[in-house]
Amino acid sequence: MALRRFFAPFLLRFTLPTLLAFAAGCTVEEENPWNGTTYLLDIESQDWSEPRGIGREINDFVPSFLLRVDGDAPDAFDVTIGTADLAGEQDPCNPTNVFGATASPPAMMLGPTQYSLFIKHNVDPVAVESTIHDLTMKDVLPDGDTPSSVGEFSATMDFRELHPLFTILVDPTPEQVCTLFEDNYSSPCMPCPNDGEPFCVTVKAIGLGATPWSGAIEPVDAVDPSCFPSTPAP
Repeated sequence: MALRRFFAPFLLRFTLPTLLAFAAGCTVEEENPWNGTTYLLDIESQDWSEPRGIGREINDFVPSFLLRVDGDAPDAFDVTIGTADLAGEQDPCNPTNVFGATASPPAMMLGPTQYSLFIKHNVDPVAVESTIHDLTMKDVLPDGDTPSSVGEFSATMDFRELHPLFTILVDPTPEQVCTLFEDNYSSPCMPCPNDGEPFCVTVKAIGLGATPWSGAIEPVDAVDPSCFPSTPAP
């Protein structure tokens, strides 16, 4: 009884404001834990799971992604996407895009959506502009200070645009790249989402986690012609 009399004033102090808030129809609003932060999502060769082993074919040209989160609400916000070069700096050649994402932190989902991407080979002087279909990023953002280890990335590639990047082939064509995927990875080209022509393959990476990036993503509207490697004069 003595303990009850001792704690009663403290219980009243903490419970009365809460009861009054609920009585007034007030609720405690959650905040977006990622708001105002930019992240770097790097995909390594071993992260690619579908088709299995594809990392060794595409790792020389798949860029890292920059993700800027904006929006107070934790369940729906904007993500500005750019790409980063090998030094971890923003690639000024890649157009930036803003997409809507949904979430229940730490879970999140962006896409599937269509994404315009400038891709430059890291070894050979080849670059292309491409439209990536069904781009999806899932659970790639951190849980507090802990990076995600369960993030997923998937996208559908159109080899009519990307075939020059497969420099392991001599004078590659879309048909040759499709044959490469079917012969080496048992992954034949499928109809593309935009026109149904059989030149597309969907790739997936798992076990991903984006980390904070200290820079600011500068808006890029279009690919400047100077971004493409010059062709030596004959």
